[in-house]
Order: sequence, then C-alpha cells, then structure tokens
Amino acid sequence: MSAPKLVELDDGLHVFTSSTIDARFLYDEIFREGCYDDIGLPARSLVIDVGANIGMFALFVKLRYPDAEVLAFEPAPESAAVLRQNISLHHLDGVLVNEIALGAVRERAAPFTYYPAIPANSTRYPQEKELQKRVMARTYTAKAVERLHTGRLITVAVDRLSRFLPAEALQIPARRPAGRLAQGRCRGRRTGRAPRHRPATLAADQAGDPGGPRLQWPAGRHL
Repeated sequence: MSAPKLVELDDGLHVFTSSTIDARFLYDEIFREGCYDDIGLPARSLVIDVGANIGMFALFVKLRYPDAEVLAFEPAPESAAVLRQNISLHHLDGVLVNEIALGAVRERAAPFTYYPAIPANSTRYPQEKELQKRVMARTYTAKAVERLHTGRLITVAVDRLSRFLPAEALQIPARRPAGRLAQGRCRGRRTGRAPRHRPATLAADQAGDPGGPRLQWPAGRHL
C-alpha cells in the first residue's frame, strides 16, 4: 500500500487517499455527476454507509446535512485508516467508523480481496469483477487493467447490521416501508429511506449486505 497523501480535487476539496485515481472517480461520481442529488434527507437523519471506503459519501452527506449521523462500515484496515484521516481533516462530528463487513451471518475471518491500486473496488467476490475488467479494457490497456486488479487476500470480520443500530431504528417492521424508497443514480450504491421513526438512509456499495433481521432495504448485489 502506498502511503496516503493529501490531494486536491475540484472546488478546492482536499482528501487523504492512497489512490488518486480512486478518489477522483468517487469525487466525479458523487460531487460532479450528482448521483445522490435527488435524495433529500430530513433533519437528524441516520445514514448507514456500507463500504465507506475513504469517506467520500460520508463527506458528501455531512457537507449537505451537518446534523445527520453516519454509521460508516469499512472492513479493509487500510481504507478504514484513511477514512478516519478524512473525518479528522474535515472535523466531521457524528461519523462513527466500524471496521467490519456486514452480512447475514457473523464470521470472525471472512476472505476479502483488497485492491491497493483501486481500494474502492475491494470485494468479497473478486470472481465477479470480470465484467468490470472488460469494460475498463475499452479505455485502458490489458496490462493496466490487470495491474489495477492485482489484489491481496485479507480476512475481515463480518457482523449483522442490527447489532449496530440504535433501538429506535430496530422498531421498523420487517416489510417494505409504506413510504417511497428513493434510489440513487450512483453506480454501485443503493439508498432507501424509512419514512417512520427516526429517518434512516442506507447507502451500500455493491459488496454490501445489510443482513438485518428487522429492516427491509433494497439489496445491493454482490461484486
């Protein structure tokens, strides 16, 4: 892993990252393309960021909704460390980092592939990256694509989302919420808002699996 460095993105936004290409892609997707712009949050929302990576989505939420609380889940130790750096850099209050993966079954040591060159693509399901490789091959050379997808096998703990939620969030019935579920336009994330009790929003990357027994969120597919 290369040492995290402070990079400047558009609009003077600075973030720590170990991969500039990754940080710029996430910035473009979230801040420039506005893939979450059509999702509005009520006051004091609870946001669950599954696969938080270096915190680009959490930063987006806190810049727009300063009173929101973010539960961030990032199982890769290297990415979690950079996430904490960015929380400190931007003085983000109300962002709690959980260095763990989420799933339907608790595991102490689940296999997980970490990609140092593109950490946001790290996944428990590397075999499903073949389509992404073919798409990237239209822009990059085959050698570059393989270099970007050279991963390192690590083990991560897995737990259920319900173990981390506040008591009021667990009162949401195990059925589709009565209100509209808003889905973001981001590639690789799904969002849903429960209309009753304390407003809650789930943002999961495609490797995320909420796995909670009493919550009904749109499921992200595994990558």
